[in-house]
Amino acid sequence: MAELARGAVADRPWGRTLGALGARGLTGQLTLTADGKRYPVAFRDGAVVGALSLLASDAAIRIALTGHLVTSTQVAEIARHQAAAPTRDEIELIAEHARLAPEQALKLRRRVVAQRAARTFSVERGEFVVEDRVTIPVVPGAELDIRAVIYLGA
Repeated sequence: MAELARGAVADRPWGRTLGALGARGLTGQLTLTADGKRYPVAFRDGAVVGALSLLASDAAIRIALTGHLVTSTQVAEIARHQAAAPTRDEIELIAEHARLAPEQALKLRRRVVAQRAARTFSVERGEFVVEDRVTIPVVPGAELDIRAVIYLGA
């Protein structure tokens, strides 16, 4: 695993940093660290393909609820199933229990990735590292143009 870049959020506007990674066609992972929290964002050929956030507001089930893909009564049941199978893909689990069509599941996955990647804009002080290896889960088909993430986060 090779380190490609390192810096601080305050070095320049965060949108410019992300935009530059997308424009250069990065395949790898940016990991932003702030206040002991990690916000990894995975790229493939400049497109965002995965992101993680530990914030409750970025949980897939919450995003599905706010997107009217699940009802509030389904949330507790789905959360129990997630706790019972922590290694299972959360979007697949939600899609199965909410009986989402494949197109709806893909739309949910893209929305989750976009929101988690855009979460990096809320970090005011932090350090980032860009590496050539991706260590977070990535599912094919969820690619997002970096401009959409910048638009959502800015």
